[in-house]
Amino acid sequence: MKILLSFLNSLNLTALVEWIIGSLAFVFTLILSVYSVFRLNSGLTKTIEERINKIIEHPDYIRKIASLVKPTVIFNGDGSILHDLGGMTLIKEIRVDKGIQSACPGNLLFPTAITVSPIKHMANAPIITCNSDFDFQITESRAKGFDWLYKLTMNGYSTSEDGQESLEVIFRMEIIP
Repeated sequence: MKILLSFLNSLNLTALVEWIIGSLAFVFTLILSVYSVFRLNSGLTKTIEERINKIIEHPDYIRKIASLVKPTVIFNGDGSILHDLGGMTLIKEIRVDKGIQSACPGNLLFPTAITVSPIKHMANAPIITCNSDFDFQITESRAKGFDWLYKLTMNGYSTSEDGQESLEVIFRMEIIP
């Protein structure tokens, strides 16, 4: 017992307590630092995600992406461009030829051919569809130079739900890059 008492007296308890407190403080500081890094990373990630979502949901950004991925031009039966959704960066000119179609109402002139003049060679013909009350059969073929020629044959037309006839012809041209 005397040996044990002399051993305990020889130990510097103050130094032991200081070492334990110092070790605990180091461990606590380390844990707090790791926690802070994770919280900072989580907050930073959330802020970045919110900013990205705000940008990609903006209509201008969506329009820009759509024009790069699927360039489109909406034009009428006179060849006037109604909406350019990136397509006119690839097209030099759109010409619409008119004539009397057998299935058209009255003796009005309707599109009989569309010539699309691209700026450079296009391996695939742009896809043209009619977005109005008229049903056209559209066949495409290569024309002079880089041009594409679309022959239009009217199969018929329909009236709108209110019984009114709309004589405006609207086309949509999608360019396949």
